[in-house]
Amino acid sequence: MTMVTSMYRFDLVFSYWIVAWWLLHLAGFVTASPKLALALALAENVVFALVLALYVKPSSLFAFLAVSCVIKILPLWTVWDDKIRWRQDVANLLCLLVAYCIYVFVVQGIDPVTVYRRMWQALQSGTLDPTWTPGMTFLRDMQRKNL
Repeated sequence: MTMVTSMYRFDLVFSYWIVAWWLLHLAGFVTASPKLALALALAENVVFALVLALYVKPSSLFAFLAVSCVIKILPLWTVWDDKIRWRQDVANLLCLLVAYCIYVFVVQGIDPVTVYRRMWQALQSGTLDPTWTPGMTFLRDMQRKNL
Protein backbone atom coordinates (compact mmCIF):
# COMPACT_ATOMS: atom_id res chain seq x y z
CA MET A 1 0.00 0.00 0.00
CA THR A 2 1.15 3.51 -0.81
CA MET A 3 1.28 5.83 2.17
CA VAL A 4 -0.30 9.25 2.03
CA THR A 5 2.14 12.05 2.75
CA SER A 6 1.71 15.61 3.96
CA MET A 7 -1.06 16.95 1.74
CA TYR A 8 -4.17 15.12 0.64
CA ARG A 9 -4.89 15.31 -3.05
CA PHE A 10 -8.31 16.25 -4.40
CA ASP A 11 -8.94 12.70 -5.50
CA LEU A 12 -8.33 11.30 -2.00
CA VAL A 13 -10.85 13.54 -0.20
CA PHE A 14 -14.42 12.26 -0.58
CA SER A 15 -15.91 15.73 -0.16
CA TYR A 16 -14.34 16.76 -3.45
CA TRP A 17 -16.04 13.82 -5.15
CA ILE A 18 -19.35 15.20 -3.91
CA VAL A 19 -18.36 18.64 -5.28
CA ALA A 20 -17.56 17.01 -8.63
CA TRP A 21 -21.04 15.41 -8.58
CA TRP A 22 -22.53 18.85 -7.88
CA LEU A 23 -20.58 20.43 -10.76
CA LEU A 24 -21.75 17.68 -13.13
CA HIS A 25 -25.33 18.20 -11.91
CA LEU A 26 -25.03 21.98 -12.30
CA ALA A 27 -23.71 21.57 -15.85
CA GLY A 28 -26.59 19.24 -16.71
CA PHE A 29 -24.48 16.12 -17.25
CA VAL A 30 -26.05 14.36 -14.25
CA THR A 31 -29.73 14.59 -13.36
CA ALA A 32 -29.43 13.10 -9.86
CA SER A 33 -29.23 15.88 -7.29
CA PRO A 34 -26.34 15.85 -4.81
CA LYS A 35 -28.51 17.66 -2.21
CA LEU A 36 -28.57 14.78 0.30
CA ALA A 37 -24.82 14.16 -0.10
CA LEU A 38 -24.04 17.85 0.38
CA ALA A 39 -26.30 18.08 3.44
CA LEU A 40 -24.67 15.03 5.05
CA ALA A 41 -21.20 16.32 4.21
CA LEU A 42 -22.07 19.69 5.74
CA ALA A 43 -23.36 18.01 8.91
CA GLU A 44 -20.10 16.03 9.14
CA ASN A 45 -18.14 19.27 8.69
CA VAL A 46 -20.05 20.96 11.51
CA VAL A 47 -19.19 18.11 13.88
CA PHE A 48 -15.60 18.06 12.64
CA ALA A 49 -15.29 21.85 13.09
CA LEU A 50 -16.37 21.48 16.72
CA VAL A 51 -13.68 18.86 17.28
CA LEU A 52 -11.17 20.85 15.26
CA ALA A 53 -11.77 23.88 17.51
CA LEU A 54 -10.25 21.87 20.37
CA TYR A 55 -7.00 21.13 18.55
CA VAL A 56 -6.05 23.91 16.14
CA LYS A 57 -5.42 27.65 16.10
CA PRO A 58 -8.39 29.92 15.32
CA SER A 59 -6.83 30.82 11.96
CA SER A 60 -6.80 27.16 10.92
CA LEU A 61 -10.38 26.73 12.10
CA PHE A 62 -11.39 29.80 10.11
CA ALA A 63 -9.66 28.41 7.00
CA PHE A 64 -11.50 25.09 7.43
CA LEU A 65 -14.84 26.91 7.81
CA ALA A 66 -14.14 29.10 4.76
CA VAL A 67 -13.34 26.09 2.60
CA SER A 68 -16.38 24.24 3.95
CA CYS A 69 -18.54 27.20 3.05
CA VAL A 70 -17.27 27.22 -0.53
CA ILE A 71 -17.45 23.47 -1.14
CA LYS A 72 -20.56 22.66 0.92
CA ILE A 73 -22.81 25.62 1.73
CA LEU A 74 -22.70 27.39 -1.64
CA PRO A 75 -23.34 24.18 -3.61
CA LEU A 76 -26.11 23.16 -1.19
CA TRP A 77 -27.72 26.57 -1.63
CA THR A 78 -27.85 26.07 -5.42
CA VAL A 79 -29.71 22.74 -5.10
CA TRP A 80 -31.81 23.69 -2.09
CA ASP A 81 -35.08 23.50 -4.06
CA ASP A 82 -34.30 20.00 -5.35
CA LYS A 83 -36.49 17.33 -3.80
CA ILE A 84 -34.66 14.60 -1.93
CA ARG A 85 -35.68 11.22 -3.31
CA TRP A 86 -34.50 9.13 -0.40
CA ARG A 87 -34.10 5.74 -2.09
CA GLN A 88 -32.48 7.07 -5.23
CA ASP A 89 -30.32 9.67 -3.47
CA VAL A 90 -29.05 7.22 -0.86
CA ALA A 91 -28.32 4.70 -3.62
CA ASN A 92 -26.48 7.36 -5.65
CA LEU A 93 -24.44 8.42 -2.62
CA LEU A 94 -23.53 4.80 -1.84
CA CYS A 95 -22.54 4.21 -5.48
CA LEU A 96 -20.31 7.29 -5.34
CA LEU A 97 -18.78 6.07 -2.06
CA VAL A 98 -18.12 2.63 -3.54
CA ALA A 99 -16.56 4.21 -6.66
CA TYR A 100 -14.39 6.40 -4.41
CA CYS A 101 -13.25 3.39 -2.35
CA ILE A 102 -12.48 1.35 -5.46
CA TYR A 103 -10.55 4.24 -6.98
CA VAL A 104 -8.53 4.95 -3.84
CA PHE A 105 -7.88 1.31 -2.94
CA VAL A 106 -7.49 -0.37 -6.34
CA VAL A 107 -6.28 2.41 -8.63
CA GLN A 108 -4.21 4.43 -6.16
CA GLY A 109 -3.24 1.52 -3.90
CA ILE A 110 -4.20 3.36 -0.71
CA ASP A 111 -6.48 2.04 2.00
CA PRO A 112 -9.34 4.61 2.17
CA VAL A 113 -9.61 4.20 5.93
CA THR A 114 -5.90 5.04 6.24
CA VAL A 115 -6.46 8.41 4.57
CA TYR A 116 -8.88 9.50 7.27
CA ARG A 117 -7.15 7.66 10.13
CA ARG A 118 -3.89 9.50 9.46
CA MET A 119 -5.73 12.82 9.39
CA TRP A 120 -7.42 12.01 12.72
CA GLN A 121 -4.13 10.90 14.29
CA ALA A 122 -2.44 14.12 13.15
CA LEU A 123 -5.31 16.08 14.65
CA GLN A 124 -5.08 14.29 17.99
CA SER A 125 -1.30 14.58 18.19
CA GLY A 126 -1.36 18.29 17.41
CA THR A 127 0.65 17.78 14.21
CA LEU A 128 -2.23 18.61 11.88
CA ASP A 129 -0.91 20.98 9.26
CA PRO A 130 -3.44 23.67 8.31
CA THR A 131 -2.79 22.76 4.68
CA TRP A 132 -3.91 19.14 4.89
CA THR A 133 -6.55 19.50 2.19
CA PRO A 134 -6.24 21.03 -1.26
CA GLY A 135 -8.85 23.70 -0.48
CA MET A 136 -7.03 24.88 2.62
CA THR A 137 -3.71 24.83 0.76
CA PHE A 138 -5.24 27.04 -1.92
CA LEU A 139 -6.59 29.43 0.72
CA ARG A 140 -3.17 29.63 2.41
CA ASP A 141 -1.44 30.28 -0.91
CA MET A 142 -3.92 33.02 -1.75
CA GLN A 143 -3.33 34.60 1.64
CA ARG A 144 0.45 34.52 1.12
CA LYS A 145 0.04 36.29 -2.22
CA ASN A 146 -2.29 38.86 -0.60
CA LEU A 147 -5.05 38.22 -3.13
